[in-house]
Amino acid sequence: MVVDSDGKTIEITETVTQYKANEMVELYFEAGEMLKTDNYSFTSDGKQTTILAKHTCEGSNLFYKSMFSFFKSMFKKIDQDYLNNFKAFAEKTN
Repeated sequence: MVVDSDGKTIEITETVTQYKANEMVELYFEAGEMLKTDNYSFTSDGKQTTILAKHTCEGSNLFYKSMFSFFKSMFKKIDQDYLNNFKAFAEKTN
């Protein structure tokens, strides 16, 4: 995917690295200097599904590794917001 932001473009490559139907999916992203892995596991009790997410984010060099480490709490909030938005969408469509 290529994103254009005010004339500046960034290419994002996403790869599915693991998948097990109805159990888990792992995605690997490369976006500029950011390397990110998102791992989602799904469990169900027959009435509801719980999604457990684990994320790792690092930079491709020392500068970005340090910078991303500094913004770790911000990245956690963004990932949680995505899950909350998905939850609201999924519950609205049922």
